[in-house]
Amino acid sequence: MKRVVMNYQAGVGTMSELMESEAMLLMAENAYTDARITCLSAQRKFQDYNK
Repeated sequence: MKRVVMNYQAGVGTMSELMESEAMLLMAENAYTDARITCLSAQRKFQDYNK
């Protein structure tokens, strides 16, 4: 992402590349959040099951 921003600021990258990289970053952050929630939910179910 940083490289894309630097390229755009230097005039060698396009706005399209910048927007695409920002969208990909957001999708990755969302996927991480979903995975973290799934993991925490599974841990909670495991703890509840083993009481």
